[in-house]
Parts: sequence; structure tokens; C-alpha cells
Amino acid sequence: MTPLVIWNLVKTVGPWVVLAIVIAGVGLLVVDRNHLAALNQTHQACVASVQGKPGSQPIGSVCEAPIVAAATTATQANACDALLVSTPDGVPAVCSKGVQTLAATVAAQASTIASQAAALAEAKSNTDAAVARASARATQAAIRSANAQAVLAASPHDAAGDVVLNADGLRKLAGQQ
Repeated sequence: MTPLVIWNLVKTVGPWVVLAIVIAGVGLLVVDRNHLAALNQTHQACVASVQGKPGSQPIGSVCEAPIVAAATTATQANACDALLVSTPDGVPAVCSKGVQTLAATVAAQASTIASQAAALAEAKSNTDAAVARASARATQAAIRSANAQAVLAASPHDAAGDVVLNADGLRKLAGQQ
């Protein structure tokens, strides 16, 4: 507003009305300043309470509900983290349902992995034993075959070149002697 406009307003409505408007405006500014100072004081008390400073008021009495919920969740998460690090087995009750579900899933998968590792070790052991048995059978078959060929080579032959086995030769071929 230019000074000319203000002068014309004062001449039109009168100086007392303009003075009343100015006083009301200053009063509103003072009330607003006091309201902002109270909000700042409440905010400072809430911050001190969330930070856990000694002598601060309980968080629920100075902070709004969303801040209380967020601070409570953060406190529980910090407690859960600390307990998870210090407790290797199990999930503390302070942990959220999601953390407990995830921990249960991980434990179940670890159990499955352990049982599958045990089954794999048993299968490997069974396979190794089967290979050893098959190798022993093959060795015995090779020995029997070599012995039979030696018996047949040492046996007398007839005029046509066929092997002639007597009772002693048959016993040797059967491996009884």
C-alpha cells in the first residue's frame, strides 16, 4: 500500500478505525508468536523425549501419535538388532513379526539343507561301497578267467586241437584245487 492510499483510507474511515485495525493486527501477531513459541517448546520436549535425554517427559505425553509409533518401532528394532547379534539361537520376542517369520524360514531352510547334506553323504557312502563291491567282483572274475585260461592252456589237446579235460582238469577249472 502506498502512503497516498493509506492517507485516503484514514480520511475516509477515520483515524480511530485505522488505529483499531493496526492494534488488532499487532495483537494477532503477538498471539501467533506466543502460539509458535509454545509449539517450539513442545517440539523441543518431544525431541528430548525421543532422544531419551535424562529428565525428559514420557514420549506419549509430549509427542503426537505418529511420532510415538515411529519411535516405539525404532526402539523395538534397535533392541531386536542388539539381541539378534548377542543371541545366536532363537529370535527375541521384541522383534517384529516379520523378523520372526524370516528367522523361522531361515531356520527351516537350514534344517532342510542339513538333512539334504546328510542324505548326500549317505548316498556317497553307499555309492563308494557299491563301487568297491563291483571292483572286487570284477577282480575275482578276472582272476577266475585267468585261472580257467591257464587250466585250459595246460590241459592236453586231442588230434583235432580240442582240449581234453579229465577229472583233475575239471576240478582245476572249477577252482576247487
